[in-house]
Amino acid sequence: EAELLEYQRRQGLAVDGDIGPNTKRELKTSIYSIIRKVKKNLALERISSPKGSNYVLINIPEFKMHYYDNDEPVLNMKIVVGKTKMRTPVFNRKMKYIVKNPRWNVPPSIYKQEYAHKSESELKKLGLRYNSEGKLYQPSGSKNALGVVKFLFPNKFNVYMHDTPAKSLFNRRVRAYSHGCIRLEKPLELLNELGYSYNSKKNKWITLKNKIPVYVEYHTVWVDDEGIVQFRHDIYGYEKKLFN
Repeated sequence: EAELLEYQRRQGLAVDGDIGPNTKRELKTSIYSIIRKVKKNLALERISSPKGSNYVLINIPEFKMHYYDNDEPVLNMKIVVGKTKMRTPVFNRKMKYIVKNPRWNVPPSIYKQEYAHKSESELKKLGLRYNSEGKLYQPSGSKNALGVVKFLFPNKFNVYMHDTPAKSLFNRRVRAYSHGCIRLEKPLELLNELGYSYNSKKNKWITLKNKIPVYVEYHTVWVDDEGIVQFRHDIYGYEKKLFN
């Protein structure tokens, strides 16, 4: 049974010692497919840029965020990434700002898809309102879609990391539900690790003295901090397109 538990851990399955449908499906994977998967990820690793000693790493297929300080893993947590139709992009930028108690300005694409057809009273029930320019926003507060803090690393995709009131999604194994941004399971722990505390309900922008690189990457095979090879599903289909 110990071997089964270890296998489930390596595959990102529910570690319960039970050979359920998901575990059965993984056990049927051919050795050829596994070797091919490893080779593709090794080729990707060879061309990826080297990292410094202090950085944030997001691995999309793992649904996890890792924070390294002085080359040591000091924090990791579950994340929610973009759904397959609104994918979280692969890129890297430096984290420059933290916003406490952010207000959410609804992006035009999300407004068009989800809110344009709703009446003002329906929007009010959702805690949304229009500003003087007729743009929809959600004031800061516990029900805000961005939660109580967001971490900005300015980029052309308008993607950032943030808290969320929808905590139940972190209990799911596959966590691809966002519009592309990265929702954090324990954002206040990251805030503390970066040397700040959450002590007020006021909206406040912080400019980081030390800009921290954030790498948003896509690895379906990797060696974790304990030296164990991990395997995950190719949720966006990127692995299929690699080095064919």
